[in-house]
Amino acid sequence: MPFSFLDGNQKPVGYALDICYRIADAVKERLGLPKLDVHLNAVTSATRLPLITNGTIDLECGSTTNNFERRNQAAFTNTDFLTATRYVAKKNAGLRTIDDLKGKTVVSTSGTINLRQINEANTARKLGLTILLRGRPCRGVPYGPERAGGGVRDGRRAAGLLGRRREEAGRVRDLR
Repeated sequence: MPFSFLDGNQKPVGYALDICYRIADAVKERLGLPKLDVHLNAVTSATRLPLITNGTIDLECGSTTNNFERRNQAAFTNTDFLTATRYVAKKNAGLRTIDDLKGKTVVSTSGTINLRQINEANTARKLGLTILLRGRPCRGVPYGPERAGGGVRDGRRAAGLLGRRREEAGRVRDLR
């Protein structure tokens, strides 16, 4: 289940929006305001922190990783979701470990901790990876792990890919 998505009417909905609206309601109540206008802005993994730090947006309710580096850039509330980076690959590629990706092309999302971690693994393990970047989380087309050697994403997104529709089940495996 995504944190947010566009419904059939192209209206943003989901868990992340529910949290944002509750925070806005709490701010309105705390400040004793009769009304608090909420304006939604689309952000990506690459734009969310810059938009917070430059003042374009006041609040981001999404899957931004709460770590030391990012706490130096922005304030975080309570953590409401935990995950880890997962590496996935085509099941029929015969890959079982991260080291099996050596010399392959992998996909990650711009502006994510997952990207930093695959870059670190690439250097430390001398994997010689070609890393394709997506501005939005990859959906498998055209450069998802089904077409590239593998993909790097958070556990929630990996679980979604690993447990996709019946016709795609079994095509992708989790690497250790």
